[in-house]
Amino acid sequence: TEFAIASARVSSNPDAGKKSRMQLEQLIGQMHASGLLRLEWEARLALGQCDRALGRISEAKSEFAKVESESRSKGFERIAREAAAAGG
Repeated sequence: TEFAIASARVSSNPDAGKKSRMQLEQLIGQMHASGLLRLEWEARLALGQCDRALGRISEAKSEFAKVESESRSKGFERIAREAAAAGG
């Protein structure tokens, strides 16, 4: 799963970015259903990065803010800091 998240982050071309976004959305759903919060947040950070690369700036900032808030409330400070920095 972490490999799938990392692979989706790599792409920068728009067509591949759209495919990566779909893959990330699927992973996020699976992680959420399984209760794997850390992996869900990692995938959502990648989704925000993907959105930013695709020019979807407001969606990216919104995702980063949600991840920051949710992860901080559960004590996942590293992820919260990453989300805050990404949403800058």
